[in-house]
Amino acid sequence: MAAGTAEGLARLYETGALDELVQWWNQRKGEALPEQRHVIRGEAGRKRNTGVYVDADVLERARVQAQAEKLRTGGTMSQLVELLLWQYVGSPVDLLARQ
Repeated sequence: MAAGTAEGLARLYETGALDELVQWWNQRKGEALPEQRHVIRGEAGRKRNTGVYVDADVLERARVQAQAEKLRTGGTMSQLVELLLWQYVGSPVDLLARQ
């Protein structure tokens, strides 16, 4: 694991941000994703790669479901996580390429 990734994960744990995200997600369990996903603008050089530890079973089920719901999730884990994070920060329309 790269040093920057390890430091970033440590910061998530230390600040409680990861726990906060999990709590937020647990509160939304019954909510459905939109029928069509919003497309986050993807300017060159603005994407960041990060790593998080996730239970293998949860990850596999999410991967299968994301593939099955490509219209709503984009079909990849990166697009699904980006959508969930976008919703978590309040779904700001200024980050969208299109709705």
